[in-house]
Amino acid sequence: MQGKVTRVLQAKGVDFISEEVTSLPLSFGGIAGDFHEGFTRKSGGREPWYKRGTEMRNERQLSILSEEELCDIATNMKLYVVEAGWIGASLVFEGIPNLSYLPPRTLIMFENGTTLRIDGYNLKFCQPYEN
Repeated sequence: MQGKVTRVLQAKGVDFISEEVTSLPLSFGGIAGDFHEGFTRKSGGREPWYKRGTEMRNERQLSILSEEELCDIATNMKLYVVEAGWIGASLVFEGIPNLSYLPPRTLIMFENGTTLRIDGYNLKFCQPYEN
């Protein structure tokens, strides 16, 4: 399966909102200078099995989204668009069907030798929208 990167973004500020950049300085800790950089992070509301603020392994150095799924999300929310930076994207791909459903340990390989491993789906505990 092949896809292409359509956008490269980085969260350089004090929160997760990201903006487009020309390149990403990657290391094993994530993107240098990014809000999500680091080998560890503090637990939050998405890890109810830990006391909030517990230091834990960082499994979210990058956030990968797809153009197709962003379009689906906007349509389902009755919005014109959902920008990738609003939800902290690092890379946006096009042409990979059901990107969010790629299983953990899937490898994304780039021509220059860079390889990313999917750890899992970034779940958010919320109620579905009802009209």
